[in-house]
Amino acid sequence: MPLPSRTSAVMHERLARCATLGLITLASLTFAVMLMPSDASAAPPLVSTAPATAIAQTIAVLNGSVNPAGLATTYRFEYGTTTAYSSTTASSSAGSATVARAVSVIVSGLTPATVYHARLVASNGDGISYGADISFTTAAPARPPVVATGPAAVAGTTVTLNGSVNPNARPTTYYFDYGTTTSYGSATAPVSAGSGTTALAVSAVIRGLAAMTTYHARLLAYSGDGRTYGADITFTTGAAAPPAGLPPIGSEPTCAYRSTPLSARYRPQVVLASMCLVNFERVSRGIAPVYVDARLGAAAQGHADDEVRRNFFSHTNPDGCSFLCRADAAGYSLALGENISAGRSTAAAAVQGWMDSSGHKANILGLGFRTMGAGSAVGGPYGTQWVHMFGILAPEAGAVHGLEAQFQGRADPTTPPAVPAKLRVSGAQVTRGALHVLAEITRRADGRRLTVTFEARGKTTRFATTVRRGRIDIDRRLSSAQRGARSGIVTLRYAGGEGVRRADARLRAASAKADLRRRTL
Repeated sequence: MPLPSRTSAVMHERLARCATLGLITLASLTFAVMLMPSDASAAPPLVSTAPATAIAQTIAVLNGSVNPAGLATTYRFEYGTTTAYSSTTASSSAGSATVARAVSVIVSGLTPATVYHARLVASNGDGISYGADISFTTAAPARPPVVATGPAAVAGTTVTLNGSVNPNARPTTYYFDYGTTTSYGSATAPVSAGSGTTALAVSAVIRGLAAMTTYHARLLAYSGDGRTYGADITFTTGAAAPPAGLPPIGSEPTCAYRSTPLSARYRPQVVLASMCLVNFERVSRGIAPVYVDARLGAAAQGHADDEVRRNFFSHTNPDGCSFLCRADAAGYSLALGENISAGRSTAAAAVQGWMDSSGHKANILGLGFRTMGAGSAVGGPYGTQWVHMFGILAPEAGAVHGLEAQFQGRADPTTPPAVPAKLRVSGAQVTRGALHVLAEITRRADGRRLTVTFEARGKTTRFATTVRRGRIDIDRRLSSAQRGARSGIVTLRYAGGEGVRRADARLRAASAKADLRRRTL
């Protein structure tokens, strides 16, 4: 049995040393050497190909182990789509140890979704060794969902968002983003779209959106292969749905005092009847009613009185102040429409006259309006003046629209129904030791008295004031005991009876040196 070449060399060296020492003869040395053939078996490296790892679409890590068998050894990987291989990595040193070491190489530029073969190859001075063939399959290309945002279906303040999702054979989830800007801010609940390979029609219903508002929306879908965003769409909501309990659409108006001639005695009831008739026109067309707003009412009544007093008929008074100016002065900054009429004796006649005019009718049926105020006055060359103002601010809690049951009845009831009246504080503050309060009352109560109470630092100041043109303007110097207070409460009580609730305002200083200002009502 032939001996490996390194073993032969070692034996030869030992025999030569024995001969030198006289332990054996030269002849026996020659015989021993002759027993060792010069082509004895070589010892190439030992190699083993391991499974590929980190397999992606175009890259993979090839692995294996090399035992150099004591000689300087290099290794490389061969790989390709067949066992003929077609590519090879650069050669790298495996060292010259006598134990196995793990080796690996990253290969790139592979074709996705393709079967590859690979093997480890190592060589040293004694030969070359080939590891076993292994195979692996590169990952398929990512296939995120395909989405399309469809048109929205709007019904008042409810919208149905539509679109389609193709899951591309991956488990997929979708939802809709929506909001008043392209930052969205709201989203529907996530819903599974399955894992099919064709487009699936999807939708989501959203209720309770703001009326007459433009929204943005988009469809999103995601799977393990990624997330896809649909195109942005816009839609505009309609008017809010009318509250429950309103008269049926198409019914005849039954507003109390609708045909009662305007007079000082019945003015509050007739004014409310005119607003009731406006809302009948709206509801009969499926449009949500507008609600009574005290600020718009004060501005409208003030203008009607001014027209009679200064003998003019116009949206702009002799001082150049328009309805925008008047509404702003009353604390309502978003009034966007006004109707005026002169010479009409009843609410029904005034509203019908407006409905016969396209511009006035547009205000009465305006989809964007949410609140209104009305005023009327008797006197002057025209006999009567009527003013309606419309705004887009949300109604206050408890506001009425005139269609409630207590405001319905025959044209001239014997007992006038109660007209809601409200006392409210528009502004309040303490500046330089003086209390300043601006308030208004929805009922015309000129000459009536109000009791004002200011509580601060355990002290109470009380005094009386008088209503003028529906407004209360207070400027009162405080006692030295209350001037340095950091908080306080102002309370207004109407002395005229008629069930008007008191109004309160809480004042608080923002800092140690700041004046007291109203923080909450």
